[in-house]
Amino acid sequence: MTVGNSTNQNKTIHLDWKDLTALENGTYRDSTITERLDRSAAPHLLVSPARFHLRPGEQRQIEIRVRSETHLPEKVEKRSHLVVHLTDNNGPLRKVDTGLHLDMARAVSVPVILRSEETHLLDNSVQIGDAKLRRRADGGLALDVLLERIGPHSVYGKLRVEGALFAGSKFQTLHEQDNIALYTENENRTVSFPLGVQELPESTLSVTFTGSGEYAGSIFAKRLFVVEAQSKTAVKGLRD
Repeated sequence: MTVGNSTNQNKTIHLDWKDLTALENGTYRDSTITERLDRSAAPHLLVSPARFHLRPGEQRQIEIRVRSETHLPEKVEKRSHLVVHLTDNNGPLRKVDTGLHLDMARAVSVPVILRSEETHLLDNSVQIGDAKLRRRADGGLALDVLLERIGPHSVYGKLRVEGALFAGSKFQTLHEQDNIALYTENENRTVSFPLGVQELPESTLSVTFTGSGEYAGSIFAKRLFVVEAQSKTAVKGLRD
């Protein structure tokens, strides 16, 4: 992981670990003591350097190593979030070459996942469950998609929704969202987003979930939904 200072001031950076539990809606809360004992990767990891200074435009490579005495049983996964604190927060901190992240008020957090060497990524997958159209307060349409994780490990990727804006028109991308994670504490994840339109024709929506990171290139799931008629105040929704 590389951290860079994109401001015109010298900055002091320090790193530490935080254990967070993901919720089904994609937000996080602090892990309980029991959850930390069960899932925390921090006791098994060393990060270097843990504190350093950056001049304007300067970058620094961060090394994360597994402690030599660590051995995880097969199908066991640990996770902690590496928090990059900016001591003098007068400008943006640029984060380069990292994966999924959680933005905090004065820091950037990057999940770090530790798995056994015997891990088989093919054991993991995602299914697309129900999808529901709903009317937002501003009159626009939003889509709620249920993702269901299969297997012993975390899965992450990108969700793409394609459909026709007008009757008879070609399919186009209505929404695309990256950095969607289903961690081991969540069998399901509901992803919600506005579609940017107030009406859709009675047609179909294509919903696709593709992997990222070590799952890059994998098309985990694709599902078509029939769009039913919508009124100004209500949406009948979708069906297979």
